Amino acid sequence: MFALQFARFVATPAFVISMVLFDPVSSFSAPKCSRNAHPIEIEVELDPGVVKYDIGKSKWELTRMATDPAIAGRDSGTRSGLTRSSYSAPLKIGTRYDGIGGGWKCHRIESVDAKIEVNELVVFVARELRSGTCAYNAVLEHEERHVKIFRDTLNEYLPAYEKALRRGVKDIPPVASKNGENPGDGFLLQITARLKPVLAELSKTLRERQAAIDSPREYRLVHDKCRTW
Repeated sequence: MFALQFARFVATPAFVISMVLFDPVSSFSAPKCSRNAHPIEIEVELDPGVVKYDIGKSKWELTRMATDPAIAGRDSGTRSGLTRSSYSAPLKIGTRYDGIGGGWKCHRIESVDAKIEVNELVVFVARELRSGTCAYNAVLEHEERHVKIFRDTLNEYLPAYEKALRRGVKDIPPVASKNGENPGDGFLLQITARLKPVLAELSKTLRERQAAIDSPREYRLVHDKCRTW
């Protein structure tokens, strides 16, 4: 049984380096800025997180914890295992500016640090199943398949995520501003918009792959491994 949660990919202050809201009205007649003369530094990494194990909750509690209402309402009280996971895709950008006269500054992206990181990865096995028994091991094996699918899929999509990031950042032009304005938020919003499609595809693939091993057939295979439950 697998309960999958996805962190929304939304720009928040925690993902931003010294961002100030930028008012595009003030730059209505702004001079044009030249493109970056040097490459933008981009770092992308995957943080696989740490798996935690919880064997203190009952089957009834695990059923109530299931985030899918269809699953939570089926065979109430019979959930023997559960895996909860979530990931996020935080971004940090660094900017710099060059003075171009008349109080105007050209702001441009200088660096981007991007992550796909696991926020939560917890395997639950119902406390009614005694550690070391056939039933306990069968449920644990099933839940660890969910963990592997989750991590493998994140790793599989990392190159596509990096490719979308590099392509998106390259297409974002510098912006002229004055009076101390910093268009960093605008840069960040443009980057996140370019990354949303690949993250949406990643989320869809995860749901499909996890659902494939939470089928009645798979549950029967797990159950048939042991004589007693």
